[in-house]
Amino acid sequence: DDNQIKIEFEKINEETEKFLSGVDSDFSDFEKVLYTHDYICKLANYNYDEYNNFSNDSTNINWRTHKLNGALIDHVPVCDGYSKAVLYLLNKLDVYSSLVTSDSMAHAWNIVCLDGYYYHVDSTWDDQNMRGRTSYKYFLMSDIAANNKEHTDYSAKEYCENTKYDDSQVWNKTLSYLVYNNDYWYYLTPINTNNNLSLYTSSIELNKYDFRNNKLVSTKTITDSILTNKINLYDNQYYFLQKFVFL
Repeated sequence: DDNQIKIEFEKINEETEKFLSGVDSDFSDFEKVLYTHDYICKLANYNYDEYNNFSNDSTNINWRTHKLNGALIDHVPVCDGYSKAVLYLLNKLDVYSSLVTSDSMAHAWNIVCLDGYYYHVDSTWDDQNMRGRTSYKYFLMSDIAANNKEHTDYSAKEYCENTKYDDSQVWNKTLSYLVYNNDYWYYLTPINTNNNLSLYTSSIELNKYDFRNNKLVSTKTITDSILTNKINLYDNQYYFLQKFVFL
């Protein structure tokens, strides 16, 4: 009814304000996309119940999980819920985004525009559904990278030809969400010879990065004497990282 619709709009507006409160006025478009990707991955948990129900009976659909409401209000969307949330939030930040779908994959994700070039962003597959952890494997992919990472048979009007972010050392090595503070972004990387993305190592590095000038500003080694509880760190990397950044 009309009252329920009003309540839904109010809840979406409330969640939107929470999202916007974390946006720095100096964010570049790149930083806006990064912030949005991480925000949705932290906010939402993939709805495996809906996925399994749909797989068993395609007529048995909980439509909320496929909509903006499923991500911003309920926090348990499936892929098109994630993608519609990214589309909606990036629109609030005046960053171009579109929705991409693949029938054969039964999947949806986004394409974004940065500096005149288009890139694939799949927040669903990057969401690790674990507190404080994310992946950037599917963040800012070219068409080549998307195809190599099992994104096929999709329909999109944009061509993602730029490979600038396909081999980013930040995305390939980071152990957690990135933390923003005073113009810089911070992230954790492992120190070991095989580049194993596990925190069960003798030490890790805290990196300070300037994305506006595309350069690593500093690196600080965090040793075993500080990592007194590695299991806790493994489960709560983002919150552990925040403690170091905001000392």
